[in-house]
Amino acid sequence: MTALERLVGTVAGATPYAVGEALSKAAYRAGVELPEAEHATALDALLGAVPEDARAGLRGKAAIGLQRGAKRAASALRAVEDGAPAADTRPLVRVRKGEGHEAVAEALAALRPDPGLYQRQRSLVFVAGGEVAGDGAAGAPVIRELCVATLWERSSRAVRWMAWDDRKGCDAPANPPKDVLAAILARGEYPGLRPLVGVIESPTLRPDGGLVFGHGYDAATHFLCCPSENFMPPVPEPTQADGAAAMAELRHVFGEFEHVSEADKMVPIALLLTLLARPAIAGPVPCFVFDSSTRGGGKTLQADTAALIATGRVPPPENYPEAEDELEKRLGSIAMSAPAFIKWDNLSGGKFGAAPIDGVTTAQDTYAFRILGQTARVELPWRTVQAATGNNVQLCADMPRRALVCRVVPSVENPETIAHEHEDLLGWCRAERVRLVRAGLTVLRAWYVAGRPILCPSWRGGFERWSEIIPNAIAFAGGADVLACRATVKGEEEPEKVALGMVLEGLARMDPAGRGLTSREILELLYTKDRLRGEAGPDGYEAMREGVEQLVTTRQGTMPNVKAFGEKLRFHGKDRVIGGRRLFGSGAHGKVTRWVSVSLTTPVNGGTSEGPEGPHG
Repeated sequence: MTALERLVGTVAGATPYAVGEALSKAAYRAGVELPEAEHATALDALLGAVPEDARAGLRGKAAIGLQRGAKRAASALRAVEDGAPAADTRPLVRVRKGEGHEAVAEALAALRPDPGLYQRQRSLVFVAGGEVAGDGAAGAPVIRELCVATLWERSSRAVRWMAWDDRKGCDAPANPPKDVLAAILARGEYPGLRPLVGVIESPTLRPDGGLVFGHGYDAATHFLCCPSENFMPPVPEPTQADGAAAMAELRHVFGEFEHVSEADKMVPIALLLTLLARPAIAGPVPCFVFDSSTRGGGKTLQADTAALIATGRVPPPENYPEAEDELEKRLGSIAMSAPAFIKWDNLSGGKFGAAPIDGVTTAQDTYAFRILGQTARVELPWRTVQAATGNNVQLCADMPRRALVCRVVPSVENPETIAHEHEDLLGWCRAERVRLVRAGLTVLRAWYVAGRPILCPSWRGGFERWSEIIPNAIAFAGGADVLACRATVKGEEEPEKVALGMVLEGLARMDPAGRGLTSREILELLYTKDRLRGEAGPDGYEAMREGVEQLVTTRQGTMPNVKAFGEKLRFHGKDRVIGGRRLFGSGAHGKVTRWVSVSLTTPVNGGTSEGPEGPHG
């Protein structure tokens, strides 16, 4: 609805007794709001809304109102222009009572050209930071969600706001109305606004192998590229020999760490290449675990070095929360700011892995997070590359199937005393960063130019796209197969799987007839009152109790929590095959489940290996 149509409507809707006053006010507003060239047309349109027999008598009154409005508009414009630049090119948004939706639409249209404004999922965001500090440790660009205050500032710069001033009787400059801004933030749909997935601080690759070079937004990948240095482009069409020479440069960076195998030497290089090529990799990437037999082996230094080359800075250490709810909230906070890389440093107790971090590591595009201060889960993109460091790291939950493990075993008691070619490796890499990034891009581009030959097996289970690019690019340049460092290939046993195996073996002996026991019955048989008091001797179920206590945190002298134990069996053990046995749970939804450990080779109760009541019994 145009301004004139709205004014005509106010006249047409007036009663016969009030039509004169309505016409006069509408004519005045037309004189204020409309350009002078439209005044004659406006007068005819307003009179057309008046009954025909009254038009002649009201024409003069309407003309006077129109003239007064025009004078007021001219006076207000002079007042605005006296203290403002001669030409204000910002889009104009007028705010009128009862027409807030129009102000929202106009404001969004005015904000759309803002080069620093993006949409991410259902939120408006901007990128903060990006400055390189002298030590390379600060200023990492992070994605920030707009709140009312930040949107108020941006919209006041981008939009010329006007609102009706009753005292002046005309439109006057105004601040952005906070109710309009709140409505913009809450709508969750921003057509035409550029989507932002992440930020990268070096030249990078597109999925087709093309380079993203220079500063700016890349529409093909939805990444913002903001290199912190003037990078040299790699060889335009690098050969396999060029890739091998570049690989030699990268091997030199990590060559003095005492890795247990050639494949382990490739893990930090794979981390570096993953960071450089992240926009080209659709879907998830594995977690990079740097594990050492002792302190001072260089586990953290390797992760820091790869990150420094790719981003220009050493990442701050992240504390790994032991409680799953705290871990989920921490991951949600990380997802909101979307850093390129995070490092879980010096794992407390050496354990790494839990449901929340397992979930984000294999998230295809987005993951539903529980955000601190919010009750509902929020779905956010997850493209952050993760590394973890620790001594003799124990991978828990499903992390063994999601991690590449780089193992370092120093040959001396105090590895800090070993002399190295580059005593300040980080300082040397900072000085050589442009050359090393060029080497990494050359390794990747050589593989693409050669037609993307497949030299390594695929990593099924979510990492297919990553395993197509990174391991094959390394192998094409003469490196070892980094997939040999998958935790499951290295023989890492899942602690949870081991614990469940102990429970299944014990349950088979506890219930030889296969009648089924509830979670409570199992625990009450294992933790009798005399055993909790420390008065009972060995009973042959020591391994089973050990397995239960690995699954459920238990205080000494108390029985494990029945609900927690039942949930472990239900969500992590049911129908799972471990050590030639399968855990079956009988009982309809909402009823108590009875658990049976079934041998896959020995019939139970005269039945088959499918279980006492068939496959779903």
